[in-house]
Amino acid sequence: MARLGPLGIVELAELAGRDYTTVSRQIAKLESLGLVARCPSPNDGRVRAAVITDQGQVMTDALDAARQKIIEELLAGWDAKEVGELARLLRKFADDALGWVKTS
Repeated sequence: MARLGPLGIVELAELAGRDYTTVSRQIAKLESLGLVARCPSPNDGRVRAAVITDQGQVMTDALDAARQKIIEELLAGWDAKEVGELARLLRKFADDALGWVKTS
């Protein structure tokens, strides 16, 4: 969410491939924890957009760092060619998955 800026619940639901009510409940929970705040959408004042808070950004940064550490440890014995091939195949998989979601 931080990378994309304030987003309405409908936009978030579409990006996540989930229904509006599920995402709305999840955003409400994150808001109650102080990780997300709601503000008027910069594009449409009728819409309340969700935006990550400073506390939410700290948590996101910690999760990103932990994920990075795990990946580095898992790939420590791989050579650069193997890592490149994994990255290529994951990109192909992600692109195909995105295409599948859009057509479903």
